[in-house]
Amino acid sequence: MRRAGWQGLAQVQPPCYSSPMKCLSITERIVFDWPRSRFLTVLLAAMLVKTGIWHIPNLYYSLKIAQNPFAVAIADPGGQYLTTSWLAPVIARLLGATSEGPFLLVNLGFAVAFTTLFLSLTFARLAEREARIAIVIFAALPVSGTAYFWVGNDGLTLLLLLAVMALGDRALAAAVIGIALGMQHFEQAMVSLTLVTIAIFATERWYAGQVHSWRTGLAALAGVAAGKLALITIFHLSGMEVAGRGAWFLAYFGIQQEQFWLHTQVIIWSILGTGWLVALRYGDRGRTSIPFFICLLGILPLAAFVGDQTRVLAIVTFPLLYVFWLADRDFLASLTRKEVGGLFLIWLLVPWIWVWGGEPKWSVFPYGIAYAIAKFTPFYQLPPIDIGNWPFGLR
Repeated sequence: MRRAGWQGLAQVQPPCYSSPMKCLSITERIVFDWPRSRFLTVLLAAMLVKTGIWHIPNLYYSLKIAQNPFAVAIADPGGQYLTTSWLAPVIARLLGATSEGPFLLVNLGFAVAFTTLFLSLTFARLAEREARIAIVIFAALPVSGTAYFWVGNDGLTLLLLLAVMALGDRALAAAVIGIALGMQHFEQAMVSLTLVTIAIFATERWYAGQVHSWRTGLAALAGVAAGKLALITIFHLSGMEVAGRGAWFLAYFGIQQEQFWLHTQVIIWSILGTGWLVALRYGDRGRTSIPFFICLLGILPLAAFVGDQTRVLAIVTFPLLYVFWLADRDFLASLTRKEVGGLFLIWLLVPWIWVWGGEPKWSVFPYGIAYAIAKFTPFYQLPPIDIGNWPFGLR
């Protein structure tokens, strides 16, 4: 009896967790049990450290467009394609932000508006548990930090793409926003909206699973085309002869191929980062996930034709990921506490990387701290580099 009693006592002893399991338990509690404000504070602070905030190197040329949007402000034909990303500089001009500091803040404001809109939509449309899961997945995707790592036109592009996806079946409103996208970044808008529209249509047609309105996607695409035509008309009436992206593409085609084929693994990884773990989990949905994966994997070769591989692919895949992951209640509800806590823990540990020119780049947060120390104190001096090209000119 005594022996049996000791055995029974042993059976009720609390389990002894290893350190990794303790960490997993902590991240689970952060995501699901902490008050919303504390959860978001930890997550956004981690995003800041993992990303930092700096401007895209070509922001100066966008500023020149803001200073005179009805003239060709860039002399080099290879860089004139930036003029076709016209809407953000024009908005900055309307706000009076035509000098370096205010112009940077306007573009940073677009990025903040994108993040704010996503968080607001998520908490408004999903139950608390599913909303927190969606936010963790969003944070795990490099697209959530791209507009801060590359402060520039991307913030407005992502804001408009998210607005289209948020409209549901309101096709007319989507067409209006599509016009703005056509004047902001025609190529990225066409590719991203075509991708998600095909995936939605195929899912509904072949697997009877309605995840979003494909008609809204078509309306937005029509708006994008109309916006591009409007921009061409504005250029023509202003007497502007603008070289498009074709000239740049032909000039750098060989370099782009070399960058992609010699760095394929790191490029593909960087597009979703730890979000690839979510992709593996989404595969558990079986045949209904086939249209999603065909579109996601089918767009990856685009990385062989652009110079800033992570940035472009993260943006053009965002509407697809939003519809099928971040706004899908059923998928979000299927994820367990341990899966989400594990994703959050891995994301905290694994650095974000952005591949530019075929090479992985790192968080600008440490450099931002060093820059502030050098600017406001006599204790530290930065290396003699062109800070406008950070982190691209420093090894």
